[in-house]
Amino acid sequence: MDPWLRLSRLPGIGPKTLWKLHAASAARSCAVWQLLNDPAGMVPDRDVARVRALLSEQDTAALSEEMAALQNRGVTLLHPDHAEYPTGVSARGPEVGLPPLLYAHGHLPIARSQGVAIVGSRTVEPDGVEFATKLASDVAAEGVNVVSGYARGVDMAAHTGALRAGGTTTIVLGLGILNFAAKSEIRPLLSATNTLVLSQFHPRAAWLARNAMARNKLVCALSRALVVVESGPELDEQGRASGTFDTAKTALHMDIPVFVLSPRALQHPPPGNAALIGMGCRELFKEEAAAQIREVLESTSASREFNPQTATF
Repeated sequence: MDPWLRLSRLPGIGPKTLWKLHAASAARSCAVWQLLNDPAGMVPDRDVARVRALLSEQDTAALSEEMAALQNRGVTLLHPDHAEYPTGVSARGPEVGLPPLLYAHGHLPIARSQGVAIVGSRTVEPDGVEFATKLASDVAAEGVNVVSGYARGVDMAAHTGALRAGGTTTIVLGLGILNFAAKSEIRPLLSATNTLVLSQFHPRAAWLARNAMARNKLVCALSRALVVVESGPELDEQGRASGTFDTAKTALHMDIPVFVLSPRALQHPPPGNAALIGMGCRELFKEEAAAQIREVLESTSASREFNPQTATF
């Protein structure tokens, strides 16, 4: 039984407490489970004591069945004590409230590679699809992992563009990983080493609009830059929030460079693009897109973890 699975199912224990436990264990150079199993009980922390008490009462039978189902589907539990845990989530997860436990399927080393997220509207125009596909292909061909949210439109263009170029992609789900199915557009392109699927939700969770919004934080945390191809307004006429606009705002809050395709590059400029540029996002031009992104990634590589052996950007 994975200890992080047990921790994630404790009633009343949220991400904030779990990240706090991880920080406490890291300060003592041990795993969370070692901290909680300290036989001397020498850790003077009320959260530790509360979690110990809850664990002693936990019924693990159902969790054992769930763990078996995950293993049968080839799902790995990625947690802060795991060697392949994404560094961006470790750095930003506690601040933005991401759950520390992630469910992963695919090539795990991709989780620690540098990424560029490419996002946009589901109802994107053909020139937006063309741009997203080409940009994803360009950055993937230079060793940069392409991150997106697996929705129709821009997201799927980004995933397929990266895979067709022989690169890698991370699919960030808005549902549970046991409900994941490869879409027809990318199924023939998938291999054992080119794709990683991640979910932060209960493995059997259905798709919900609020989950789709919540996963935006994970998309950002996995990326060193975010590219918006097409975005609707922050709120539409019915007061519904744009997921793409929300992702850009989240990235800005997390101090991640945000590029927005110039409205002049599209036949029918989407209203969100101009608004985001007005908020401080960087205007991206079609002919110079890859070079603009490369310049920013290279300028930040000295101050962030960067391995030129795994990514040439």
